[in-house]
Amino acid sequence: MRRLGSSLILWIFLSGAAPVPVLTPERPCLGSPLLVAIPLPDSGTELIGLPDLGSFALLAPPRRSEGELQILLLPMRPGLQTLPSFPLTRGRSRQWATEPLELAVNECLDAESVAAPLMDLPPPEEDDIPLWPLLLLTAAALLLGLLWRLARIRRLLSGQKEEGPVTRLAALQRRLDLIPDDSAERRLLEERLERLRFAPGVPSEEEIEEAAAAIETLEKEGR
Repeated sequence: MRRLGSSLILWIFLSGAAPVPVLTPERPCLGSPLLVAIPLPDSGTELIGLPDLGSFALLAPPRRSEGELQILLLPMRPGLQTLPSFPLTRGRSRQWATEPLELAVNECLDAESVAAPLMDLPPPEEDDIPLWPLLLLTAAALLLGLLWRLARIRRLLSGQKEEGPVTRLAALQRRLDLIPDDSAERRLLEERLERLRFAPGVPSEEEIEEAAAAIETLEKEGR
């Protein structure tokens, strides 16, 4: 008898008739698992892939059991829904699919069921943690930020170099250029500044001070 049933299913598949899925339960309910069983003719027939399930969610991977393909779904919307067709294959020789199936998804609520009233939320419990640690941490963070900025400014100020001899001699040259006097003393001082600025080596502090004093004398005389 079992051999006759298998032969009948195989004949149905080979003759081109699409298998009809069997639903458990027959009247699916919203939010309750729905088992879709597709009869298979032999062990060589398998599912190619899952189609777009639409308003159904897949609860578990499809599996074979006792000559049928079982797919566990969850209806997500009430009302008239369409169960998509599932593509099947038997090697490379034949491919077919189940027919789409329309079914009514019920909300499955008792006639006497009523919506439960909203529960009153309990009053919020008083926070046992005092507020002063939070204020202390905030003040400490602000103080650390201020100290970091002050340290950075101090590093910048300490990193600044004092005016070097080249800068000071260039400033003296600009002062000398502003003196309109064309005396021999001025020309000698200009030559002296050029030697100090462009001669190899670094001029001494004493030589720079002497040149500055001579320029200051010329500035006073020019007034």
